[in-house]
Amino acid sequence: MTAMGGKISKESIYLRIYKQNFFDLTLVDLPGLTYVDGLGRFIANIYEDFIKNPNSIILYVTSATTDLVTGQSIELIDTHDKEWQRTMTIVTKVDARDSTFYQKFKVVDRGLGGFCVRNRTTDEIHQGVSQ
Repeated sequence: MTAMGGKISKESIYLRIYKQNFFDLTLVDLPGLTYVDGLGRFIANIYEDFIKNPNSIILYVTSATTDLVTGQSIELIDTHDKEWQRTMTIVTKVDARDSTFYQKFKVVDRGLGGFCVRNRTTDEIHQGVSQ
């Protein structure tokens, strides 16, 4: 997907990396689902073009500061991967989670699994903390 003067296009940008003895893999970074400027349905259609393919793995990436179990992303996953057999959940900003996080995480920790990610703080970066 490309940003064209602030607009979103269905046109893809391809980067091909070749390496012997590796499987072919295509990663698609889609724009976030949004309701701004009436783009919601347009972006959802782009998502559906990719996730309806039974050979696609869906990475549901969301922040721990949002409601993990509601929203348009969940609706799309439930429509195209009802059993979540092709879906992996990645939750960012787990250091900012609220008290309901673990209960909600259990709902999305299925299929290919759920993983939590916390980036290093500025202090940790300056201290040379690597993990």
